[in-house]
Amino acid sequence: LGFKEPFPVLRNQGMIWAGGGEKMSKSKGNVVTPDAMVEKYGADALRLWELFMGPFEEATNWNEDGVFGTARYLQRVWGVVRRYVEAGCPAGAPSAETIKRAHKTVRTVTDQVERMRFNTALATLMDQLNYIAKLTPAELGRFTIESYVLMLAPMAPYVGEEFWRELGHNKSIHLEAWPKFDAELTRDETVTVVVQVNGKVRDRLQVPAGMS
Repeated sequence: LGFKEPFPVLRNQGMIWAGGGEKMSKSKGNVVTPDAMVEKYGADALRLWELFMGPFEEATNWNEDGVFGTARYLQRVWGVVRRYVEAGCPAGAPSAETIKRAHKTVRTVTDQVERMRFNTALATLMDQLNYIAKLTPAELGRFTIESYVLMLAPMAPYVGEEFWRELGHNKSIHLEAWPKFDAELTRDETVTVVVQVNGKVRDRLQVPAGMS
């Protein structure tokens, strides 16, 4: 070619098959329209399920239960945001564990999104939600909740904007920078070493990270 390619890597998305594993076809009456799902669950719930159902480049079967699941996930996120806002958005005093988890989540999701592993990025966010949903607003802290919403927004742009406005921001979340993590706070102080004898696991030891 006499010119440079407009992008460094070509990625093709996988096909979404009907629930039974066959190709969607009007003649078979198994076509699922996005409009119907948006009307029932919302655009962001549909978007999240399409990202979560599997690796970006692999084919997968349609399952409406998944859209219901991502709609419930967004409701849970809203519950955490609402409690924090109703408490006055306190700076709080998050524990060292909460701060480390927040920075580790940013590091992990950043890596996964850059590699277009949206399904695992969402899985990481869902796991973090299970943790922060148990915290009081004071234990949560502003960085933890705001970095979470910032990472969710590209995948759920409409509710992401709503969450951001509820947190007191007038500028659109889609004009904000991606959250940054402190590398020092993402390092594990201990690691698990598996002890095997004759190929069988006999014990798991917690040892200081960096130990020889």
